[in-house]
Amino acid sequence: MDLDPAPPPHFLVIGVMKAGTTSLFRWLEAHPAVAETPLKEPNFFVDDANFVADRPLAGAWAAYQGLWNRAGGSVVTGEASVRYTYPEYAQRACDRIAVAAPEARLVCVLRDPVERLRSHYRYWAQRGREQQPLAEVVSEPGNPYVGRSRYAQVLRPYHDRFGSQLLVVVFEELVSGEGRAWEAVLEHLGLEAIPRPAGAHNVTDQERQFTPLARSIRRRGLLRHADRVPAPLRRLGQRVLVRQGPEARARLAAAEQPIPPAVRELLERDTEALMAMLGWSESPWPRQPA
Repeated sequence: MDLDPAPPPHFLVIGVMKAGTTSLFRWLEAHPAVAETPLKEPNFFVDDANFVADRPLAGAWAAYQGLWNRAGGSVVTGEASVRYTYPEYAQRACDRIAVAAPEARLVCVLRDPVERLRSHYRYWAQRGREQQPLAEVVSEPGNPYVGRSRYAQVLRPYHDRFGSQLLVVVFEELVSGEGRAWEAVLEHLGLEAIPRPAGAHNVTDQERQFTPLARSIRRRGLLRHADRVPAPLRRLGQRVLVRQGPEARARLAAAEQPIPPAVRELLERDTEALMAMLGWSESPWPRQPA
């Protein structure tokens, strides 16, 4: 991999999906010493098109570096791409990051693996793109819901290659403000301590019954004056913009189905492997009931 000498990012938030990475990245961007970037998830190191042997890498690398072209030399730069910890990409992404940004600091946010799995399932079910019942789909070999909750498996390449440059924090502590997760992130990145910003970003559960059109309208702030709209028009808008009826309710309820014992045991074994790898004396998540 022959790269232009432009400086690489100082840090990468490498995952995992549905575990607060968007909130963490936006909170870090609020730090006065961190450069803003217009693109949160460039996914540069998992895009094979950037690494095809007969194509020049320089152009893609320059575009990636261009995310911080307004950053001064003393400003910390970073990005967040959860695909870096997808099982199918983790090893390749780690190898590429090790060449392009060997001194970078890595941060990974982990959530209770079962709750992350449920949130992941809900994300697709509420959009109508997942039709199978939860218990059925998570029992299929190689399904992404379970695969992306097997943290020891996806973090092993990063732990082995980056060692102390990798910080793992727990989602539940980060978003609750309990413990020192936020302070640990700032210390790991060499940033001056500031209070953790308020508010969460990209919280699926808050939008779980919205159609794509409704989510777009909401994110643009166009619902702020909805109370000024006449009641008949508001009722019409709800029928158009909000998923209602038994099918929508059934899809959301499916995310609360019991997890099959074999899947639960697999995730518990993975958590034990994660604890051994990271030197944790106990799991940060309660054992799931049978």
